[in-house]
Amino acid sequence: MKYQTNVDETIFVSEIVPERSYMFNQDLKTGLSIIWNKEGETNLKIDNEVITIEEDCAIFLTEFHKIDEIIFKKNERDPIQ
Repeated sequence: MKYQTNVDETIFVSEIVPERSYMFNQDLKTGLSIIWNKEGETNLKIDNEVITIEEDCAIFLTEFHKIDEIIFKKNERDPIQ
């Protein structure tokens, strides 16, 4: 989704899922990114450092960060096949 604000800012909203995680580094180059982990626990390897994001937590990244890997944990409600 793309939102245009009254002060000429553009906000993109997208979902990261295992099938499309390769697209995230492209999206990250557009400016400030907010990653909100809605379910379970997810590990991100950012600039060669593993960061664990718990459920309902968020982190902020800029275009200067590089995501090396996204590690999705299995969830009992919606396991990854």
